[in-house]
Amino acid sequence: MTRRSLFTLIFLIACGRPPVVLGNDPVDPKLPTLRLVLFTPKGVDPPPNAQERLTQIAKYTEDFYIKWMTHWGYKPTQKHMFQWKPDGHVEVLFFQGDKGPTEYPDGSFRPAMMQKLAKQHNIPQNNNINWVFVYLGDPPARYDNFKGSGNSKAGGWAMANFDSSPGEIRTDRGIAEGFHDDFALKGCIHELGHGLGLPHIGPRLKRDLGNSLMGPINRIWRQYLGPKDQRGYLTEASAAMLYKHPLFSGTSKDRDVMPDVSLKSFQAQYDRTKKVATIHGQLVSQHKAHSVIIVDDMDNKPGDYWVRAYVGRVNEKGEFDVVLDELVDCGGTLRILFCFENGTTTGNGKTHGLQSAIEKPYRYTRKSHQFD
Repeated sequence: MTRRSLFTLIFLIACGRPPVVLGNDPVDPKLPTLRLVLFTPKGVDPPPNAQERLTQIAKYTEDFYIKWMTHWGYKPTQKHMFQWKPDGHVEVLFFQGDKGPTEYPDGSFRPAMMQKLAKQHNIPQNNNINWVFVYLGDPPARYDNFKGSGNSKAGGWAMANFDSSPGEIRTDRGIAEGFHDDFALKGCIHELGHGLGLPHIGPRLKRDLGNSLMGPINRIWRQYLGPKDQRGYLTEASAAMLYKHPLFSGTSKDRDVMPDVSLKSFQAQYDRTKKVATIHGQLVSQHKAHSVIIVDDMDNKPGDYWVRAYVGRVNEKGEFDVVLDELVDCGGTLRILFCFENGTTTGNGKTHGLQSAIEKPYRYTRKSHQFD
């Protein structure tokens, strides 16, 4: 490590920010950061439990994402998602608006607020991710406009309600268990998933892991699967999409590059006896992809939150094989995406996310799936 690298490392430790060292190099100066913000309207002060509760939320969120990414074999290089202070609390940026509680029906105030906070706290503008909790007062006051959007290149944002009700968020409890359900913890972390670039992805029922983070809301899930299942998990597909996001990879290298994509040798075979489809194909690109995602957008589904996603690794030749073992007796469309080493998830090499997917329609006739 050079003297300059050592100085940078000491400076970061002194500032209370967990350092990320890539080989012998210091923190990537262009690396995006994820920050928590608590917004209150004019005349409303943050509740006394704000700092402690947001720290609990941050700990739960880090544990959840890193645990499941590691579970699926996509272990992140970056171990901390948030900015942590030496006393063990998460960094929270507090901001009070200049209007009353009833004058904030949506998140239109967010861009201007983040510009002011970035200037006030001297935050490098690296297309960061901002997770905004809105506190309009103690219940029944509530901010209902939960939203989130983003991708690996542009950064992102998410917004959710801050509930000051008594309770505790604990890492040893299910994401929809007890007070977690009352607080809408899954909904909050779901919106952050959108801020990181994740689309809606439903649970794979055969895996019996509960509801998926990017799947249906708890109430709807329980209508279909029963009221006792309080579990939740990050799908393998979501883990693959996040694996090389700069927030988890610890590097911004080629972050602005949009990889070219060409799908060759696409083949789909269906085994009527096993009710399993095997998809084979080859990615041709100047850029390396580590995984392929195939989203089964079946016609007979309760809603977009229930699509099922399958994952395959892409080898050095760009080849992949994916097994679809939870097909429904109906037609639909396969939506194909590639997860690249620079963090980009794309199917057309032009835009990010599920809307860029390569589409392969299929039919269901005579008790068999037929792929084009």
